[in-house]
Amino acid sequence: LDIFGIILYSVLTFMATVSMLVFIEECVYIYKKVPANKKSVIIWVNGAAPVIGTMSCIGMWIPKAVMITDMTSATYFAIVVFKFLIMMLEEIGGDEVFLKRANKHKLKISTGPCCCCCPCLPHVAITRRTLFLLKLGSFQFALLKLIFTLLSVILWTNNNFNLQD
Repeated sequence: LDIFGIILYSVLTFMATVSMLVFIEECVYIYKKVPANKKSVIIWVNGAAPVIGTMSCIGMWIPKAVMITDMTSATYFAIVVFKFLIMMLEEIGGDEVFLKRANKHKLKISTGPCCCCCPCLPHVAITRRTLFLLKLGSFQFALLKLIFTLLSVILWTNNNFNLQD
């Protein structure tokens, strides 16, 4: 590395370290001050940025570990998406309260990345079925992200998958 690369790597490592230290301090605070039924979800959601930053830093310093660090951060983020949905529903008061409040609103399903080219898709009413599909979709994302990332790591270790391809 030249001098610019050393400075850049040092600054990014410092930022990842500070991010992790702030997260640990948050965890201590949450552990002491937040009710027991909310601790786990809040810690998971707050940990997204430090975990992804730390995994990126490890992948930066150890280039051969990029597949493993990418798997870790992608899986963690997928789980956080599901836990964030559950946390939002619990903060509102649960499924029943959410359905009672949201029954007059509609969901726009013509969103990206797949359906943005179909603006003619109708808006869908928020019902128990659509809430179930929303939960199922976020859980499916978390589960399939883990499975496909594990599959890519297995194929990568057998030299059947190239990250640059």
